[in-house]
Amino acid sequence: MAKRLSTEHQIHMITMKWWKGERRLKLNENLQLHGVCPKNELYTSSGRRRILPPLLFSLSLIPTLLRVNPHILDCQNIPYLPALACKLFCILRDRPLIITWHEIWGDYWYQYLGWRGVFGKLIEKLTSRLTKHNIANSPHTLKRFREINHMPITLIPPGVDLKRIKETRPSSQSFDLLFVGRLIPEKNVEALIRVIASIDMKLTCAIIGDGPERERLERLADEPGLSGRIKFLGFLPEVYPYMKSSKIFVFPSKREGFGMVVIEANACGVPVILLDHPHNAAVGLIENGRNGFVCRDEDEMRDRIVQLLRDRGIWEGMRRDALRMAKRYSWDRIVGEYERFIEGCFEAEKGYSSDLDGSVDPTAFKEDRDI
Repeated sequence: MAKRLSTEHQIHMITMKWWKGERRLKLNENLQLHGVCPKNELYTSSGRRRILPPLLFSLSLIPTLLRVNPHILDCQNIPYLPALACKLFCILRDRPLIITWHEIWGDYWYQYLGWRGVFGKLIEKLTSRLTKHNIANSPHTLKRFREINHMPITLIPPGVDLKRIKETRPSSQSFDLLFVGRLIPEKNVEALIRVIASIDMKLTCAIIGDGPERERLERLADEPGLSGRIKFLGFLPEVYPYMKSSKIFVFPSKREGFGMVVIEANACGVPVILLDHPHNAAVGLIENGRNGFVCRDEDEMRDRIVQLLRDRGIWEGMRRDALRMAKRYSWDRIVGEYERFIEGCFEAEKGYSSDLDGSVDPTAFKEDRDI
């Protein structure tokens, strides 16, 4: 999105400094990347978010924001603390603040932190009240946001680079099943291993990703009857070649704010099989029987995998639908929606009428502004 916006606007991306060298990188004439503090491990050994990195990042934000002085600021809702720093800047400089929401945890905070979850739930609700300019990345998140707050919110999903995917060559390694994601309990990879163990046919599965669960999952995948069927490839900088050389993308995650890999798999022509779960927003990306299947349980997941592997005709039909439906998420289309939303934010700040809850009037940018 930043690359496309930078063809007409000055864009500043502010993050931790995950790279070596200068703190500020000029990616093109209008796009700069700012590393405001040293990189810091985001997760504990158990896979939980650490509090120190977002606190350090939040404290480091203000000097950079004051120097860059953007006309409008878009902050991601997670991990919440940076949104408070961004709000402070917007008050000081009288700028519009956008918060893009990727997830609403609600009562899940108690499952994640026990009784301490009350503090997580409180800061989430506080963040939802910081601005009237909110973006939800999925219908699931939009619905959950409206359950905790009645502030305006607009649906703008993330996108995929269809041109890049089309130009990517398939990997020389082919697999029947593929999983891509961080190996943490919420991704529920153990369910995929159980399903594979229950299938009485030859198949191969690749698991791309790393995380605190990897060692345990590798032990499970090495049990009798499974040895050699599941290959752990670790973290890879490029996953599209493996998506394009796989038959089915299996994603048993229990919690997703969107599920970008589902769209990416579809854009590679791969049907997706999901497990239904109340906290899994990715189920909203699948039209059952068209670009994939949303399964009630592991038994249905097993049956759907076998069906697609054995029936070439059904698989080919779902492949065509997956490619066609992924076009809805073209970055070119998404960026246009985002630009219209920002223009609506400026109009609203000036006192003009604009529908900021659902869709924004289709007005183009009238000025060159920094974001």
